[in-house]
Amino acid sequence: PKFVKCVKTNSSKLPMVMEEELVKSQLHTLSIIESLQIERQGFTYKKLYKEFLDEHTSLCVAVHGCLPSGPSWACQVARKGGNEAEVAKNMVSEILTAVGPPDGKTNATK
Repeated sequence: PKFVKCVKTNSSKLPMVMEEELVKSQLHTLSIIESLQIERQGFTYKKLYKEFLDEHTSLCVAVHGCLPSGPSWACQVARKGGNEAEVAKNMVSEILTAVGPPDGKTNATK
């Protein structure tokens, strides 16, 4: 089953404004970060990196400034060597690095 988890980007409810600490706090509260780290360690079903990016487009946009589809995605893939799977894998890794580990813990598995 899939669930929709809404994350508010800012407390003022303004479009195109993102408060980084508010978003990080919600990602940790919703256990999204922990879930990603568990998946990364191989303890759960692993979906394709591209599937993850498609499901979490807001993270992709926040960290990389592009949607995981369309012209901007094609440009990202082309600019980074043309291997879509490898680009998606690197983007997921960069997203995990950007949002940080839960409760300030360091990520021992890289």
